[in-house]
Amino acid sequence: RPQVELSRACWQRREQAVGIWPGHAGHAGQASTWTRIQDSVVGQQGNMAKKLNSMRLLESHGVSYSVLTFPDTIHSASGVAAYCGLPPSQVYKTLVVARSQGKPALILLAGDREIQLKRLAHALGEKTLRMATQKEAETWTGLKVGGISALALTHRGFPVYIDHTVLALEELLVSAGQRGVDVRLTVAAFLRVTGATVVQATEP
Repeated sequence: RPQVELSRACWQRREQAVGIWPGHAGHAGQASTWTRIQDSVVGQQGNMAKKLNSMRLLESHGVSYSVLTFPDTIHSASGVAAYCGLPPSQVYKTLVVARSQGKPALILLAGDREIQLKRLAHALGEKTLRMATQKEAETWTGLKVGGISALALTHRGFPVYIDHTVLALEELLVSAGQRGVDVRLTVAAFLRVTGATVVQATEP
């Protein structure tokens, strides 16, 4: 069974205790509440949030992951990083890009990076690309901006690309498919589960 951990990162800042799997040391000065995760995960203030399809997907592939929750009013990777006290280079955003032909593509970038459409178009063999509008992105994916997730869309056939900067990391955080919920997993596991192709979508 894959390991599911409820990360303390976002709660340390608020000095709240979060339950995680046994075998992980508790944060100094905080009480530890251990709980096994079945069909739900512990969210902010100890409330229960339904386990998401992205988490079930990871478990079906035997992938261990951590769950981080934060206010669902935060819709940017940089905002998540700031709230959780994490480097923005480790928190990835998922953008939707319209191509001249074919299905739109999902592009993942670190929170401190900006997409270079010309560079990405060259990598994808496209003449031109454009960013989807918020309405288009939400209509095409069925997810809200701030909660668009490659993990939650593997069954929809979107081509998935991730910026080359990810190769410098061992782990990354990505949306779990709902605003206010991210998962942390290894880069290798993310690439394997999503079939994402590494491309140069930002400056070297």
